Amino acid sequence: MIKTVDILEIENLIPFAKKENLCFNTKTKYCAYFFKNKIIGFCGWMLFKYKAVLKNDYVLPEYRRQGIYRKLNEYRMNVIRSLGIKK
Repeated sequence: MIKTVDILEIENLIPFAKKENLCFNTKTKYCAYFFKNKIIGFCGWMLFKYKAVLKNDYVLPEYRRQGIYRKLNEYRMNVIRSLGIKK
């Protein structure tokens, strides 16, 4: 299951993501992938007036190469498009 989450909900993954040189800020919105009620991946975006910037994609190593990032990215893009942003 994928849903939009607050940065506090992904805080247990942030140390792992920072080891891969991801930077975090309070303006980024996030969605997370849940497996057995545990977050195993997330991706983010920052909204501006007429565009969105894709930020911070991370999936735990043991769950990679299973299409999770693709599903997260599709969800993220659908959220952005639903707001009328095309860039």
